[in-house]
Amino acid sequence: VIITTSNSVLHMMKNLLAILLHLFTFIPEGKIMKRYIKYLLAVLLLTVFCSREPAQQSGSLRVATWNLEHFPHSGDTTFNKVLDIIREYQFDILAIQELSSVSSFYRLLDSLPDYQGDYTSDGYLRTAFIYKTGDGNLIVEDVNRLEISIEPRAPLIARFSTSGGEDFTVINIHLKADDSGTDDEERREEAIGSLKSYMDSLRHHSNQSNFIVLGDWNDLIDDPFDENVYSPLLLDSLNYLFLTETLARGCPVSPFNCTCVGDADSLEWKFYDHILISKGLFDNYIDNSVEVLCLDVYDSTYVEYVSNHRPVVAEFELDYNR
Repeated sequence: VIITTSNSVLHMMKNLLAILLHLFTFIPEGKIMKRYIKYLLAVLLLTVFCSREPAQQSGSLRVATWNLEHFPHSGDTTFNKVLDIIREYQFDILAIQELSSVSSFYRLLDSLPDYQGDYTSDGYLRTAFIYKTGDGNLIVEDVNRLEISIEPRAPLIARFSTSGGEDFTVINIHLKADDSGTDDEERREEAIGSLKSYMDSLRHHSNQSNFIVLGDWNDLIDDPFDENVYSPLLLDSLNYLFLTETLARGCPVSPFNCTCVGDADSLEWKFYDHILISKGLFDNYIDNSVEVLCLDVYDSTYVEYVSNHRPVVAEFELDYNR
């Protein structure tokens, strides 16, 4: 099925079909044709909108975040599936959360000759970067553990430049998990405040103004304002933008918008994996390119062997001086 239309129209149609599909889950099991109607809607939705074709725009920078859930939690099966996905989607920069095995990380890099990588050395659930340098378009300036007050996992910060001379900074975060209304929620709130203060300071007192912050934020962006840990960044919309906010507000009504995979007939689907950019990159972001990759739709073993999180990607137009 091939449909030629604008990205915004495609997103709207996708959400409408997903809402219809989700509403059918509330029809009692005894109703005739329920199962077949759900199946037909799912096929229509997935055929039109969930193509596996990695449709990256020519010359763009593809950035992604992916919580790999204790990588590689099922040994070689997990390793090989993750390797195949990276090869297929050709991410330029991939931020990984929950790296458990350092040896598997190096093995992954050895299997990807065009890529390099770094990881945080502390803790069990490490954060890591994999970035494509083989084509000469992306230059890694430095990668370090970010020394600000974010517990229990320090962010990983990488500074990049392009062959055309554009500079930007990418921060990979994995905030404390647990329910709202707990001390863990306060720690997430404090972490986001510290992160914003750090970026504000650099924007005002240095030449670093182009930030991409991505990772597993472990909280809902559509919580009430007085309970919303994202409020400091959401309120400063002149300087910061969550590319993923609109998608997140469509979850769980549209399960295809969610990043954390739940039970098909429940509201346990979540959107925790976000991409934030600062003002310096507003014009570089390619409109409507942010996307949740529904890899579990095509691989019924994805959640069992890969992760209960889906990757989230976004694309940017940068000067490669080609």
